Amino acid sequence: GHLFGFKSWPEIMFERFADRNVTVWNGGVAGYTSSHEVIKFIRDVLPMKPDMVIIFDGYNDTCQGNPAHPYSFLQPMLMSKSRDMREEEIYMSSRQFYEEELYLQESFRDKLKSRKRENAYEFIYDLSSVFEDVHDVYMNICHVCEKGNKIIADAIYDVIKNEIR
Repeated sequence: GHLFGFKSWPEIMFERFADRNVTVWNGGVAGYTSSHEVIKFIRDVLPMKPDMVIIFDGYNDTCQGNPAHPYSFLQPMLMSKSRDMREEEIYMSSRQFYEEELYLQESFRDKLKSRKRENAYEFIYDLSSVFEDVHDVYMNICHVCEKGNKIIADAIYDVIKNEIR
């Protein structure tokens, strides 16, 4: 949670549960795909015997074009929303470097939406539209500022809040 100089969504989630006996561990590692996370989960998380695990990923998986990781809150990305002028500038400046990845992300999301319509993968929560009516959250095509992290934390909280005792 220290990649940027503001609060990560796990820190914000921890604050949301301040009145309860909840421990939040942020095991995120920059650049990891869900395959890496499974290994980390087995090695580092299972021994702690957590009551709940939240995995938030998508960008690094979609860059590799592999939609076979059904254990995620799918990360919102700039390419998946309507953009204002500033966001369009970020998107267009990124295209020259990430054209192939942007195509793979769109393909990944299309496949996932198709599977969701078939009622498969009901445990995947697609957060693609969480910023649809919100601006000034993206720093680049996949990283968001603290305002974005708060929105992500709120969206995940809404899904899991009834599971927390």
